[in-house]
Amino acid sequence: MKRKSLLQVMLMGGVLLLLSSCWRDITGWFSSTADTTSTTGAASTSAAPATPAAAAATLPFGVTIGGQTARVKPPLDQFGTLAGPVAPDAVISVAASVDSVIVNAFPCDVSGSVDSGAQPSIIVMQKTTSAKLSDTLDKKALTPGKYMLNVVAGTVGTARLVIDVQ
Repeated sequence: MKRKSLLQVMLMGGVLLLLSSCWRDITGWFSSTADTTSTTGAASTSAAPATPAAAAATLPFGVTIGGQTARVKPPLDQFGTLAGPVAPDAVISVAASVDSVIVNAFPCDVSGSVDSGAQPSIIVMQKTTSAKLSDTLDKKALTPGKYMLNVVAGTVGTARLVIDVQ
């Protein structure tokens, strides 16, 4: 019973840390005029809809999964993507100097849309900038399919990616 309670406390702590680190991103999901500095690296407070040319060209920090570097490119201009699928135990590395990194992996469709009831798989990296995708808090490997990742590196920002797990 104590182990289950400890896991729940750790999970809730991870969720609260994620929410506090990417509050601008969360509020941006509900506002067309939100400042998107933390996900794109450049402020955008214009009420006009973004065009593909105005979309973010880079992530706030580098992310590599299974040896593939995430790049922002069409058709998913708001997310980083990889050249191909990755293994469920692939190593994810971030190029950011922070004490902790939290990765939330949500199952999604090809456009990066997440079902509102989807539960994330959470990976917490303490005092390191790399871990395996299989190092989830619940110790369950990611099943094959598409995932939307929120990679939160403290105050550096949040990199959002859509990846394919084999």
